[in-house]
Amino acid sequence: MSSEAKKSRKKSVEKKVEEAARDVESKVEKAGKTIKKDAGKTRAKTPKAAHPKPVGKAPVAMVSTRHGTGMITRPGRGFSLSELSKAGITARNASEWGAKVDQKRRSAVEGNVGALKAWSAHVGTGAAARKEAKEIEAQVEDVAHELKVDAEEIEQEAVKVAKAAKKEAKKAEGAVKSKADKPRKKKESG
Repeated sequence: MSSEAKKSRKKSVEKKVEEAARDVESKVEKAGKTIKKDAGKTRAKTPKAAHPKPVGKAPVAMVSTRHGTGMITRPGRGFSLSELSKAGITARNASEWGAKVDQKRRSAVEGNVGALKAWSAHVGTGAAARKEAKEIEAQVEDVAHELKVDAEEIEQEAVKVAKAAKKEAKKAEGAVKSKADKPRKKKESG
């Protein structure tokens, strides 16, 4: 093999390697793009109905502080965790609904608890309706399941009756055949 042939062969091999490398890179890029596209699809999305949107403005937490000669009431940074728990609201729900939460505060002001209860009742009306709808849906599913079970039982009984009828028909057929197979006695006339 001449040196020129070796060079041309080396170039063709290098070309093929480069093409293969480009091909692999493009496949990797495509795979990466599809993974990015599918990433949102594979993650379980919470339905919008699971977290109701706040109806109206969230209340503002009020705190009492000493100022100069006496006590004043001023807006606070947020509701304390004890106020939220007394009102029956989780900190996560409160922040999702738009109420501010101050985790450092320890006090529980009764006015704040009352405001939170009134507001959560207003916000939670959608949640109560969804809960009732889920209960009704569960009842409907139970009835449908019972009906399905009843239908299956009836179907099974029908199959049993059909098998029994087939068995009886075979017995009757066998009896008829056995009578037909027996030779008849001839009457002798005498």
